[in-house]
Amino acid sequence: MLKFHNTLSGQLEEFQPLDGNNVRLYICGPTVWSFAHIGNFRTFTFGDVLRRYLKFKGYNLTHVFNLTDVDDRIINEAKKAGKTIDEFTQPFIEAFWEDFDALGLQRPEITPRATHHIAEMIEIIEKLIENGRAYESDGSIYFRIAAFPGYGKLSKINFAGNVSGASGRVDTDKYDKENANDFALWKLVDADEATGWDASFGRGRPGWHIECSAMAMKYLGETFDIHAGGVDLKFPHHENEIAQSEGATEKQFARVWLHSEHLKVEGETMSKTTGNYYTFRDLITKGYSAAAIRYLLMSVPYHKQLNFTFETLDGAENTIERLRDFRARLDESNLKDGINLDLQEKVKNYLADFETAMDDNLNTSQALAALHNMVRDVNTALANEMVLTENRSEILELIEKFDSILNIFGEIKTEMLDAEIENLIEERQEARRNRDFLSSDEIRDLLISDGIVVEDTKEGARWKRIKEIEETEKRTLRLLRHFSEQKVSGNLFGISGEIILPKFDEIISEPKIGNGLRVDVKGKSAEEIWFVEVKLIKSKNASPRILEQVKRYFETIKVQQPSKAIFWLAVFGDLPQKFKDEFSSLGIYFSSIDDIKKIEEVLNVKI
Repeated sequence: MLKFHNTLSGQLEEFQPLDGNNVRLYICGPTVWSFAHIGNFRTFTFGDVLRRYLKFKGYNLTHVFNLTDVDDRIINEAKKAGKTIDEFTQPFIEAFWEDFDALGLQRPEITPRATHHIAEMIEIIEKLIENGRAYESDGSIYFRIAAFPGYGKLSKINFAGNVSGASGRVDTDKYDKENANDFALWKLVDADEATGWDASFGRGRPGWHIECSAMAMKYLGETFDIHAGGVDLKFPHHENEIAQSEGATEKQFARVWLHSEHLKVEGETMSKTTGNYYTFRDLITKGYSAAAIRYLLMSVPYHKQLNFTFETLDGAENTIERLRDFRARLDESNLKDGINLDLQEKVKNYLADFETAMDDNLNTSQALAALHNMVRDVNTALANEMVLTENRSEILELIEKFDSILNIFGEIKTEMLDAEIENLIEERQEARRNRDFLSSDEIRDLLISDGIVVEDTKEGARWKRIKEIEETEKRTLRLLRHFSEQKVSGNLFGISGEIILPKFDEIISEPKIGNGLRVDVKGKSAEEIWFVEVKLIKSKNASPRILEQVKRYFETIKVQQPSKAIFWLAVFGDLPQKFKDEFSSLGIYFSSIDDIKKIEEVLNVKI
């Protein structure tokens, strides 16, 4: 029995759709004036879990998710950029959907833009003027709160005095109003203002709140099942939506209201001024996977605050790796035929526990606990050879059910065996010798599609798995980020002491040729200072000229500090053997997965 905590009633209620098995859902989307941050995506990930679970329960879903592409901030920023609002918002709309898809969020059925629904907004405002719940003042139209006795029923706020809004997107209405709490439905614009529309009550542009009412009612009807969004929108945005919608139709607007709680960063409110503001793209640039970000965002139930830290994100990254390794091990294990009835019963219980948690107001924390309990018990059964072939099929099917909501496992990909790769490379070499470059390119593309990079050298063709390159890059970046501004005692490359990394974010946001980090290693004597010079290189972009410059740089440093310099060249990709040999002769350490794991072990940290 699915239950939601309805903000409107303040109660945990059994969910019953208005129309049989059909569910109509509206979720407030982004204002597309910049890139969406992780707080935004916490709400949108909650929305994705909600829609996925409704479908999992067998409901037919119509999900509307709007894009606010006109408001004061967009208009002002577009003017600064010398663009129309369409020109200004389009790149951010495209970027938003790219991030949305990368995070594994399902596209809603309907994604309307505010500027495409001005006529519907005007129609609602005309009704409100006609029934006396809206009035004109200096060319703008305002909603008369005094004419709607139910105002405040969602936010439970006492409006005896002036109340400011919780959301950063609240309209700042610098016009004369009958009451300080009355809000703008339509804002007067100058005749020469580019962003404006003609209406029976005068040329202007919509207030923010009327936009969602118009789009929700157009596609879902005057009364629908669920309205969701971030808790910062509860007042005034959602409160105003209710007032203007019900004020126009005399019908209940949305029956169930769900609000996603705030995301904090290291216990503080996220803010650009404090330097703890992160977009989804910022985290990807730092080497984190979309699956780990998604896992962290849904690890805490939506109605509780989530405290984001890089330590917990590192933990999520490790969790995703362990879960995928578990599924691969189960899928590839050589099992005996048959079925273990005790394990079969446990599998049923795991699913029941998962559904019980999700039915309880989408308790994702307990749902994930059911998943991890399953992984733990099946790993033990695998070790004891108690998993049989029919059990495997049932467990893999269970994982698919879990993942239809969680979406963290990804697709199963069967890797080529080393022998298969070598055979294909030999076929490619033979094609090249016969000048059959079409076949050679086809084999190369086949290898790339299976995650294999081939490098042609004087010594012959060499290959490497792309995932190893990517994993080295991600773990190197996370290792450096983890120790940003930290002091760590350890023995690194034979030097004991205290390792101090400078602030990572200010030095490097992505690996580029020539970017470096200096790590001071302070020994027992205050006079002795060693340093490790870290160079990050994208080898696919590293020309011989650049590599020669890097080599000369290291040679210079070694002459200056012959006994106190340790070098680490973090190479993301593969270098020509010539440069590998020359760098090795300088005593330079190359990073690989094994090297990173050694560093993690030395510093007593798992990244």
